[in-house]
Amino acid sequence: MNTKVKKILRKILKIILYSILSIIVGIFLFSTIYYLKTKKQYITLLNQHQAYSSKQDTSMPEFMYVEPSHYMLDSLRIKYNLDSVAGNGSETDQIIRLMRWAHYIAPHSTFNAIKPEKRNAFKIIDVDGGVNCRMVGTVLNEAYLSLGFKSRLITCTPHSDDYKENHSLTIVYSNSLQKWLYMDPTWEAYFMDQDSTLLGPLEIRQRMANKEPLLVADNINYNGTKYLTNAGYKWYMSKNLFRFYCTDSSEPGYETKKGIRTFIHLYPEGYHLERIGRTDTTRKVFIDKYTNNKDYFFRKPL
Repeated sequence: MNTKVKKILRKILKIILYSILSIIVGIFLFSTIYYLKTKKQYITLLNQHQAYSSKQDTSMPEFMYVEPSHYMLDSLRIKYNLDSVAGNGSETDQIIRLMRWAHYIAPHSTFNAIKPEKRNAFKIIDVDGGVNCRMVGTVLNEAYLSLGFKSRLITCTPHSDDYKENHSLTIVYSNSLQKWLYMDPTWEAYFMDQDSTLLGPLEIRQRMANKEPLLVADNINYNGTKYLTNAGYKWYMSKNLFRFYCTDSSEPGYETKKGIRTFIHLYPEGYHLERIGRTDTTRKVFIDKYTNNKDYFFRKPL
């Protein structure tokens, strides 16, 4: 190969390398700018909508929790030896161990997020290739119920009506702490305050809005991979913790059972006031009820 050809090849190689470097730098700068811009936007929305109503609405249904003696829950507890999974120790230790079990037994998939025809833990665990966050949360919810914990599958949703993505996880009531706790089995994640006390959805939301200390579990991961940093996870959830919804009954396979199913939505004050106190039946088999009373939505289980 003559000298002239070598020079030409070196120039081409430099151009390619510089182009690749420019693309990488461009992506990094774009991502950083997007992160900073949206982070400010999400926190601002949470800050502007911190208030909730204390007005009672007698038309709202009571939240119901199926007993652990339910045949499907009893079978789940026995098949997967959930008493041993939960183990001994404090109530919160048991809650975290069960969350980790669900994280590993029901892998998440964004691209192959299959939704079983019957949405119960048995059907979801049997799916190959991963399921979406709603299904992972369903597995954890039923695991908690099988051991007598009061829990709900809850969906955390952004401010925008035309959102492209939200996130589902599980809340479980802690008798020792006298409050609901946030457990995210998709990411093996939970939040704590500066004293390492576990937090619930509204506490997390408030701390984000006020920029107060907020710790994330150190071992958060996506199917065993450190896909997001702790800061990245907080940014992601600051988008989704604007409003919430869940079913009125926490039981195996509720969302795919026959008959009409009811979803309860919690909005902050000043957000879509025209929906508050109303019942939407346009989805036919699904009824949507709207409230801005946080004390009702997160009340202590009966």
